[in-house]
Parts: sequence; C-alpha cells; structure tokens
Amino acid sequence: KYTGKFETCALDAISETSGTSVRNSITFPNTREGRQAMIYLATHREPVVYRTVDLAIIDRERDRALFIGKDVHEGLISFMGGFDNKKGQTDEEAVMKELGEELPGLLISELRKLDSLPVDDPRYRKSNDGIKTTMFVTDFLGGAFSAGDDANYYRWCARGEFMGLLVPWHRPLGDLLLHHW
Repeated sequence: KYTGKFETCALDAISETSGTSVRNSITFPNTREGRQAMIYLATHREPVVYRTVDLAIIDRERDRALFIGKDVHEGLISFMGGFDNKKGQTDEEAVMKELGEELPGLLISELRKLDSLPVDDPRYRKSNDGIKTTMFVTDFLGGAFSAGDDANYYRWCARGEFMGLLVPWHRPLGDLLLHHW
C-alpha cells in the first residue's frame, strides 16, 4: 500500500478480466501472415544487451593473475566469468556462481567491483545485440582447485605477460585490471 506524500483515492474497476488470463488466451495463427508478422517483430525489435560478469584473480605474493582457457580459443586465455542469467541475482552472486563452475575449490578474498563496460564478443558482431560486463577483482587465497565445466584448463600469468595472450574481446578488461593492479 502506498504511504507517500501524495493523496490517494480508490478507482472503480474497469473490468473484472485479468490481464494474465487475456495474455494466456492469445494464440498466434499458423498462417503466412502470422509467420511474416513474427519475422517482422524479430527483425524490428529493440537490441538486447546481455549482462555478464567477469573476475580477475590476483596472486599478489607472486605478482601474477589466474586465467582460464577454452579449446575453442586456440591457446588464448580469458577472464573467468559468464552470463548473469538468474533473475534477482546480484552481480556478486553471479560471479561466485561462475567461480564455482569454472574453478571449483578456489579460495578467494572479498570481491571488489572495478567497472562495467561493453564487450566486443564475436558472437554478437553481426547483430544489434551485445554484452555489457561487470568486472570484479579479488585476491587468491589458495585451495585445491581445478578447471570446471566451462574451462578446459587454467593458467597463471605474470603481470606483464597476459595482455598478448588474452582473447581480443577481453583485452579491454585486461587494461582495466592493469590500471587497478
């Protein structure tokens, strides 16, 4: 119930029909015009910006950072992370979920948010859609960890070594990390 500074009043119901029941009753005709309408809607919709999270893990004692590798990236490395696809999930919860999937067993310190920025992901270059990531950094504490479900391997890289090894679309994230480090 509203309890703000503005005056309130009760309105008479316009209809007893539920909006949800109206939406659930809509069926799309399986006709040529129906298919044309679906194609039109798909090609004229607003662009979608997908949210992702990425994490830089620093071992300050050895002046190095931890990265993951995927076979499809042909020897290049990337930051650990992924899509934030759970409704109501905070960025911090999303990055911890990704950490548990990609590097299970890794122990880290508290998360620190660095920035949010667009990512030039090659999967979206021929599309109006895109990705915006939130980049976090944390300190490595230890643990018995391994490459998980979305990483084929992990790799430690010295501070001055990793920029040339990153997938091109993660290089702006590498610049962000170097600026923070």
